[in-house]
Amino acid sequence: MSYSEKYCFDKDDELLKFLIDKADRNRKTIIIGGHYMLFYDKSSDSLKPLIKEDLSLKSHKQLSELHTSGFPEKSMDIAITLHKSLNSMNVFNKFAFIVNDHKFQSKNFQSDISDKITGRTAELRKKYYANNSIPDYYKMIFDVNGIDYSDAVQKYIIKDKQKEENLQKEGYFFSEQRLRNKFDKNLREKLTYEGKVKKVDSGNGIEFYYCGYNNSDVCLTEEGGCGCSGEVMEFINELYLLGYNNIYFFVPDECQIAANNGFGIINEIIHNNLNIYSISGFVNDQYTITKISDS
Repeated sequence: MSYSEKYCFDKDDELLKFLIDKADRNRKTIIIGGHYMLFYDKSSDSLKPLIKEDLSLKSHKQLSELHTSGFPEKSMDIAITLHKSLNSMNVFNKFAFIVNDHKFQSKNFQSDISDKITGRTAELRKKYYANNSIPDYYKMIFDVNGIDYSDAVQKYIIKDKQKEENLQKEGYFFSEQRLRNKFDKNLREKLTYEGKVKKVDSGNGIEFYYCGYNNSDVCLTEEGGCGCSGEVMEFINELYLLGYNNIYFFVPDECQIAANNGFGIINEIIHNNLNIYSISGFVNDQYTITKISDS
């Protein structure tokens, strides 16, 4: 069984002090900050990070303001400060980047580009990941702080037996689309076999629910409007298999409920000395930390 505790702060330094105080030299720590989504740029016929600091067109900046509210930049700034503090304490820690690479294909995201990307979403993702270059704003932050990002960022690693059409065998980004696909083939299938997941026809699509978490059933997929719990579970599972058991995850406000459900369920499944700190509230600097652990 997983347990959760909530803490609230309204100042950056209070938030950082709490996270630093919770660090443990005996735990391998991963920091997931700077989460961003991709959008389609017509002029280059390619996907680009929706990070306002890296955009020049007014329309692109407006799209960023509408969908991100400065979350990528703010969460990355705080993650860098946390990383440097943990380094000074000799606490092993790295960054991990998770990228929303599916929102761009939603009809209500960029309504004027559907004819440009129809049937090409996999091709566009493959083109983006082939570059394997972190966003320019993030490079600048690493450089200003004297951090070698090639060493500080945990890469994803795909084993030879896994067929992945859109990604290289390793790179800097954990793709949400890949995690969704892997969840369907891995955790969801396993949990369904064990009788812990049930299938429900929502009328808008087929949903899968984890049964009995906190005395209720939790939606794990997004076809009919549920959140990203399933892909988050797969992501945490991958990080755990890489040896990380202390996880600081900076979460956009709109994803908080679904993400926390996923954190709680995967903690129940792994149930082996895993601490997850879910941090949200970056838009208004009203931070909420949910600590999820098995004790």
